[in-house]
Amino acid sequence: MTKNPRWHDGGTFPLGVGITDADALVAELQRREEQLRESQRIAHIGSWEWDLATDRVEWSEELFRIWGLDPGEPFSYAAYVDRLQPDDRERMQKLVTQAIETRGSYVVEHRILLPDGTERWILGRGSVVCDEHGTPVKVRGTAQDITDRRNAEERALALFREQYERERAEREREELRCRAEELATLAAALERSNRELDAFAYAASHDLRAPLRGIANLAQWIEEDLQDSLSDDTREMLALMRNRMHRMESLIEGILQYSRAGRAHEQPVSVDVGRLVRETVDLLAPDSAIVSVQIDLPVVISEPTPLRQVFQNLIGNAIKHGGDGVQIEIEATEAGAFWEFSVSDNGPGVAAEYHERIWGIFQTLEARDMVEGTGIGLSLVKKLVEAQGGQVGVTSSAGSGARFWFLWRKRATSGV
Repeated sequence: MTKNPRWHDGGTFPLGVGITDADALVAELQRREEQLRESQRIAHIGSWEWDLATDRVEWSEELFRIWGLDPGEPFSYAAYVDRLQPDDRERMQKLVTQAIETRGSYVVEHRILLPDGTERWILGRGSVVCDEHGTPVKVRGTAQDITDRRNAEERALALFREQYERERAEREREELRCRAEELATLAAALERSNRELDAFAYAASHDLRAPLRGIANLAQWIEEDLQDSLSDDTREMLALMRNRMHRMESLIEGILQYSRAGRAHEQPVSVDVGRLVRETVDLLAPDSAIVSVQIDLPVVISEPTPLRQVFQNLIGNAIKHGGDGVQIEIEATEAGAFWEFSVSDNGPGVAAEYHERIWGIFQTLEARDMVEGTGIGLSLVKKLVEAQGGQVGVTSSAGSGARFWFLWRKRATSGV
């Protein structure tokens, strides 16, 4: 009697089966085995069985091909685990252990590393076989090489992402285009508004100054015609009227400067700040103030007019509020891309609760009849400095002088 050592464990053919019938049966078995091998090869599926008692693992031929191993090489579960991709190893061991403990099964996708270092994707299926006492004795399963499928999925995903990124970029470009059109429309409207504001400011300036000049002339004529008969009170009132007309004229000029601040630009040039400050001090011609200017004030690349206006207002503010004999110091220190300029005085100072208020337009801390001023100077300073990308601030307390500082770029940025 003929035995099949691959599929029969020492058994014999049934009684009554002749030699001819046995040969036919063997041939049929071989044919079916060949069909199974061919089917596994076509589907890239291999089958396996792991004996838990002996740790012996039996693999089909296709599984050896998938793993890139010699079919004659003995294999064990430990060797199988060693072939797993390190990132998947712990997960797979837990999955198999859990299946054995629960007498269950599993389906999982994982990776293996071939002897030549190639990585492949495997669809693994396994189920536990128990004896008549319910004790796990074997684990059987299949492993299918799904690398081509995974690669195709990755390519499809990459194409999807590429398409998505293209569409997103197109949407963003369209949004930016629409936003640019909106900004262009707003810019045009702002430009029109600025032109109208300039026209209004100049017209208002002219219309307001004309009657002021007329009033001033009338006051002068009255004083000249009646100078011998004017009482001291009348002279005082006429003087007060002239002072208030001068204040009104200064207020009109301040409003004009404030409306233009940060909008009318010059070509940045090299500005010797020390020379600019000394010229400003000479222009202000302080009577009793003592002004000290740091010898090595820097040279900056800047628009000269706004920088001159800032120093003129800060120095003028210190002279106006500092009192007789006020001492003023003008200094500069480096601050990265900026210079920090400061104008300090030993005058009455500014209480902490007013440090924010003083930068507002038309804000003054003293009655205008006590100290001549429009309340525009510091607000103009703030607007001019911030238009150049800088900052302003004050360090002071009541009765201990004041230090006004501002940051000014060493080199004007493009578009300023």
